[in-house]
This record gives sequence, C-alpha cells and structure tokens, in this order.
Amino acid sequence: MIKERGYRTIKEGLLFKDKNIVLKSLAELSLKLYDDKVEIDDKTNLSLLLNRLIFEENFFTEVVLNYLAVWLQNEKINLYFDNFKDLILLILEKFKSEIPRDCNKPFVLSQLINVADYYMAKYEANEITTSYNELKKNGDYQYSLI
Repeated sequence: MIKERGYRTIKEGLLFKDKNIVLKSLAELSLKLYDDKVEIDDKTNLSLLLNRLIFEENFFTEVVLNYLAVWLQNEKINLYFDNFKDLILLILEKFKSEIPRDCNKPFVLSQLINVADYYMAKYEANEITTSYNELKKNGDYQYSLI
C-alpha cells in the first residue's frame, strides 16, 4: 500500500514536496472528511495544511485554497475548521496584499473570496474579509493583478 501511495500517512504525504504525493494525500483527506471518518490525526493534518499554506508559496497555494474553499462551503465539513478561525484569518490576511507570482490570480482570489464569505457568515466581518467582499461586489478579482 505504501508503494502505491508513496507515503505512509496523510500527514507524511502533506509534507512532501512532490506535487503528485501532496495531491494524493489531499484527496485521501478529503474523502475522510466527506465520509465523516475523521480521526484525531486528521485534525492535526488540517492544522498542518493551513500552516503550510501560510508559510509556503508554490503549487500548494492554488490546490489547497481550492480544497479549503470547497470544504468550508460544506456545512458538515466546515465544522472541522471551528478550531482554526485564527489560521483562516491569517491566510486571508497573507494573500490580501500579494498573490504568489506563479499562481492564477483570478482563481486564487475567487477561492479567497469564498473563504472570506465563510468567515463572515460564521464569525464576523472585519477589515480583511470586507476587502474581499468589495472585490466580489465589483467583480475586480477576475482581472486583478494585485
């Protein structure tokens, strides 16, 4: 099984630099979330994922933001993120002023807008989330070159 996946645990897969292994481990984590088969280690995996998004800029940014935005829109799954309110806000704050060069900026901004929508609905509007809401209202994110 390890040879097929290329990693022993989801956490190990999420730490790889190899894009294919990260994608496999993300898909595996996502299946566990959707099937409601989350274990204690998976909460650590979610924390690792959010922290890695804050501290790294590579292909990981687009992929993880996409997964995060989709997960947060699912009422069953977004409950797993209740303990990560501060990390989610840090992610929004980090990308408010600059999107990594190698990313598809309109795509990343649309995912960030979805994350900000979740945050405002679940917690509160603030300066950071409001700025994303303004982009959404104006439709500027489709052409934005932050």
